[in-house]
Amino acid sequence: SEFGGKRVGTVALWDVGSVSVDTARDLNQASMLIYGHDDYDGFGESMAAGDYDGDGVDDLAVGAAHAQGDVDNAGAVYVFLSAATLRLGNTRAAQADVTVLGPDRSTGPDGSPLFGFAVALSGDMNDDGYGDLAVGAPEQAGINNQEHAGAVWVCAGTTARGLSQAGLECSGRIADEETHTHLGWAVEYAGDIDGDGRDELLVGMPGFRIDDLEWGEVGIWYGAD
Repeated sequence: SEFGGKRVGTVALWDVGSVSVDTARDLNQASMLIYGHDDYDGFGESMAAGDYDGDGVDDLAVGAAHAQGDVDNAGAVYVFLSAATLRLGNTRAAQADVTVLGPDRSTGPDGSPLFGFAVALSGDMNDDGYGDLAVGAPEQAGINNQEHAGAVWVCAGTTARGLSQAGLECSGRIADEETHTHLGWAVEYAGDIDGDGRDELLVGMPGFRIDDLEWGEVGIWYGAD
């Protein structure tokens, strides 16, 4: 969509009420529109809803994997915690209650971490009573600068603002050690698999290789304090 003279991503919300879910709707009937922040930022490429701050009302997280930072396509995630914010009518990413910025570490001078390519909400990985946010960055360089290894970050929910306010404050980063694994291409909460009271996270790695063949893999990240 065009907003403020820029070509930005847009998220549309419909208040369907008791209307059947298969009823056809178009953008003119949307209850509100949320516009991205900058040209071609990919705002709305990924989305997830859940309750971060424990107030009983679901929150909305929107990924913008192509948002610019100190490197191209650093990425960002915008979280709207307040139901009141989402009832103001058309709004924009800058009005988000919390903005989680992507890491600046990249693959080479033209790196593209794509932080926010995948997001997952809900689930309590550290058993503190608040939902957490998982964010995939499948083009992130590895710990030893392996190209496109990928990484996943978890921002723990809190009662103050719902989650940490900066990407580097996200806890429990995992990264792959191989090149072109693209860990974090997909993230999804799996519930409490091992019965310890902490939820687990499923992580997609489409470039995972065995004997030089790309088989792909789904890993489990177990919750912990």
